[in-house]
Amino acid sequence: MRVIRQMLPTLLLALVLSGCGGFAAQSSWDPFASRQDRQIGIRVENPTQRDVSVTAVAPGRRIELGMVGSRSSQQYRIPWSQTQDIRFQLDPIGGRRHITPPTTVSPGDRIEVWLQDPLERSVVRR
Repeated sequence: MRVIRQMLPTLLLALVLSGCGGFAAQSSWDPFASRQDRQIGIRVENPTQRDVSVTAVAPGRRIELGMVGSRSSQQYRIPWSQTQDIRFQLDPIGGRRHITPPTTVSPGDRIEVWLQDPLERSVVRR
């Protein structure tokens, strides 16, 4: 019984430290990464004849990027702290909404969204 009492603080410390290590291993967040490394860059090219509103959609997040005018392009930077899928919701003025297939991105990545007519033919590239 005496040995168990002497080892109890060591066992508790080991349990606490092993639990902390488990949480750190599940996250890809790096507190030492620069702000630019915790973002993704998005370039939207719109050679079509319609203005299109673009929204980035990720699990649990919706980020309104803005309106991309016809025959123009826009660049965006959004905060991104982990590797996960992103989709783009494309809402043309006077047209039907389209959501792109998912693309997996990581912090620091650059993405190109090429809009086409019809929007179902649009392409997302890393």
